[in-house]
Formats: sequence, structure tokens, C-alpha cells
Amino acid sequence: MQLFVIALWLLSGSAISRAQDSEYLISPNPVGLVVGGRQRLQVLDRQGRDVTSALWSIESGDGVIAVGVEYGDALVDPTEVAGASGPSYVAALAPGKGMVRATVDGREFTANVTVYPGPELPPGTVARSMPPLLEGARVRNQLQSRKVSEETPDLYVQEGTDKGSYIRAFYESGIQKWVWPSPREPLDLRLICGDNFGGAVVAIAVSGAFQTAALRHDGTERWRVSTAPWWAYTYTDGNLLYIVEDHPDVPVLTALDGETGERKVQIPLPTNLTQHVGYVPPPGMGAKCVPGSSVSRSGPSSHGSLFTDENDTVYLPINTLNATFDATGCAPELLISSLTAKLTVDSHLQLLSVNDNGETTWRTIRRQVQTVTWERPTEWLYPWGSPIPDGHGGALIPARGQLGSILDGKALLERGSVFRVNGDAVHEYHMPVLPPKDRKAWNMLLGEDDRGFFAGDRAIVAFNVLDGKILWVWRSQEPILMIGALVDGSVLVEIGDQPSRRVERVDAAGKSAGVVLKARTD
Repeated sequence: MQLFVIALWLLSGSAISRAQDSEYLISPNPVGLVVGGRQRLQVLDRQGRDVTSALWSIESGDGVIAVGVEYGDALVDPTEVAGASGPSYVAALAPGKGMVRATVDGREFTANVTVYPGPELPPGTVARSMPPLLEGARVRNQLQSRKVSEETPDLYVQEGTDKGSYIRAFYESGIQKWVWPSPREPLDLRLICGDNFGGAVVAIAVSGAFQTAALRHDGTERWRVSTAPWWAYTYTDGNLLYIVEDHPDVPVLTALDGETGERKVQIPLPTNLTQHVGYVPPPGMGAKCVPGSSVSRSGPSSHGSLFTDENDTVYLPINTLNATFDATGCAPELLISSLTAKLTVDSHLQLLSVNDNGETTWRTIRRQVQTVTWERPTEWLYPWGSPIPDGHGGALIPARGQLGSILDGKALLERGSVFRVNGDAVHEYHMPVLPPKDRKAWNMLLGEDDRGFFAGDRAIVAFNVLDGKILWVWRSQEPILMIGALVDGSVLVEIGDQPSRRVERVDAAGKSAGVVLKARTD
């Protein structure tokens, strides 16, 4: 199943996003089989509807492949065998290449089939590829469902163009079950996660408003509610969808009932506070002294991603940055000297936890108070990427540290860190790589034998979870995204962009171990 997921996501990009030039399409196409294998086929129209009236035949490859409906152990033509009916399959008879033909309303179109000797497909071979419904469409996201019955799809895929997206539901066999909404009327949406009922959660932007919806596994809407924009989420075993609603003034941690969409928990998050004393803001070279003046402004704090542990406790790292620009003692009406005016920065990284009863706990991870003159740089820290469990009842929290001027927000130096929080202990591990610019690319994985993997800017760091010891650093010349840690200590890494995008394995010693999958270019 995992190979199916990786292959679909990797290989359904622009390299094969040229939709078949027809009102209909065959799916899957192409197909890879070993001798003796079978693959179910279907014909879809451009709205993703199943066309059951297609007539199937062999275009080329007689003796290599056969096509028809199952009748006992054989595949037969249902127009020639009384009582034969049902979905159509292609069967692999002998090594080679073949093409199946589907005819609908007098129009013909084909799909390619490659048969290998077996007993397994060669490494890196794609067993099936599902073509996009629209010209220029590509896969934006995908996720595995929670299988609650045989009718539950195995995979949800967000597919779309620059005009919007739609969700397609597939079985592991590659057969599409449904599409929502109609590809002719796509939405500005994001496929977020699966729920505990076999369905999926999506975020939708409609006419400047933001909505969150849950889809049943049959493709109908379970619920839809209005929310503030959000990107951080986690779904608990207790059927709660936690999101951080990023209101412009005060962010709120919200728990939505997975079955009804009702708000069950709402926790306002702390805000940043900036104070200006002895002058009228903004601070800088042109600020004039105004004794007795005091102006305070608040804004949203920064937060990382949400995650849930094995006890259904939800965690959220949050950093508040409180700053005081103090020009007390300056000469009235004169320009303030940045060499004498004071700046105090209080950077407070905390971990909020919410248990399955809704009870909250705040834990300080790191707090740093700095007082300097205005022209001096200060350090600030904020959570970045996705925290993960440490395998010992604690958490690993990635953070991004910057040294620079808080006046203009420009960073002179950057660094990546991982904080391990376990019981009463907090340890900071410094990572010897720069943080990536893309938040999605800065992720972590937990491997076997207390081995953690940290993704930096075109680099991966393997480290010991218990003491932070760096085991190895692997670097790439192209953008990367870690997608899985294997039991042998290696890591699967997506590298590059289309058309050269591929999945490679980095072995347990930090060495490149070859391509696992690569994008099609034909």
C-alpha cells in the first residue's frame, strides 16, 4: 500500500498530467503486471463519472494480454458468453507489451500494458497510474483513509489546476470510487487529513471566507462550518479535529467534533506585546523623543504544528516575543540615539498540552530575556515544522533561531534546533544545517533504535534522540522532502521538481543508496 501511495503522488505530476485527448479516459493507464496477474479497468468521463457501457478488446499484444469480464477463472467477452457480466479486467499472459482498447459510442481509446516475467515487478516499476481528469491537472496532495469497511476508499487525492481542485477517492486497486466536487466546478480547497469514519477533512476558501468540511467515505458532505484560516491541525482518536484558527488579533486553538463539526474546545493563545516608551513609534533613525509617551501594540504569537501522542493528548508549541523600546532620558524633540536607547526582548517558547478531558497545561521550554541598545542584534526563536513523539513518552520540537535586528526583522544568522521535552527535562540539540525556507520541507521522522531524522535546507541530519549526538549529515543539490523512515535505518527522500522528481533512499550510514521511484518522462 505504501508503494502505491508514493508512486501515485510522485508519478501523477506534470510528466503524465497530459489528460488523454478524448471525452473519456481509461484508468489505470499505464498498467504494469507480472505473468498471471490481473488489473481491473474502468472508463471515466471528464467529470469523473464511471462509464459502464464501454466495450473492451485487444488493440495489440495478442498472446501477451487478455481482456474481458471474470467468468470462473477465465476472462471472457460478455457479448459472447451468456450470463457473463461485471467489471472488466486485463490479464497478463506472457512477458511483453500490449494495448487494450475501449469503445464508447463508436469512439475508441487505448491504454498501455507491460507484462514482466515475475514473480514480482522490477524495483521502481509502477503497477498502475491513474491519469488526471482534466488537461494540465496534477496531484496536489494525497492521504490514506482509515479503513472502516470494504466500501471505504483506500486513498484520497487532491487533484487540480490553477483554477481550483477536487478530491478523488480510490481503492488500492486503482479504481476510482467518486470525485467531489465536479471537476468542471473546482474549489479553492486543501485536502487535510482522514477522519475516524473513513472520510476526509478539507479546508475551503469561498468568496473571501474560510470553511472546514468533512466528507463521508461515499463522497457526500458530513458537515461544513465557517472557521478562521488555519494550517496547523491534528485529529485525535477521540474524534476531535484540533486546529489553530489564525485570527489576525488572537489565535485560538479550536477542537471540532469530527462527527458534527460542533466546536468543543476553544483556547485563546497568548499574544505578542510591543511597547514604545519615551517616543512615538515607529522606532528607528527618525524617531523623536517625547518624554512620558507610552504606546503598546499587540499581535499574534507564532506557533508550530499540532501533534497527538498515544494518550490522545494534543501538543502545540507556541512562542511569544515581547519587546520594549525604551528611550527614557532622551532630550525632548531631538532624534533618539540608537546607541543609548534600550531594547528589551523577552522570547518565551512554551508547550501547550490538552488532554482528552480538555484540561490544559503550559510548559516553558526556553525563555530568554535580552537587554541591548537599539543598534545591537538580538536573538529570537520560534517553532517551525512538525513536532513528533520521541519514542519515550516525550516530544521532539523543531525550532528556528535567528540573530538579527528586531527593528527591521532582518536576520544576520539562522540556525535549526530540536528541543526534547520529556518529563521535567528539556534538552536543546543544535542541528548543523540551515533551516529550509519552506515550512513543509522542515519535517522530522522517528526511526528505529532511538534515531531521529531532521530535514534542513537540502540536507538531512540523523541524530540520537536520547542525547542529541549527530550521527551523520546527508546533503543534496536539489530541494528535498523526507517521506519515510524504514526499519533498516534508512530514509526515503523525495528529491527535485518535475520532470526530474524522484524518490531516493539514504542508507543507515547516510549514503545515497539509489533511486526507488522516478517520474515518468514519456
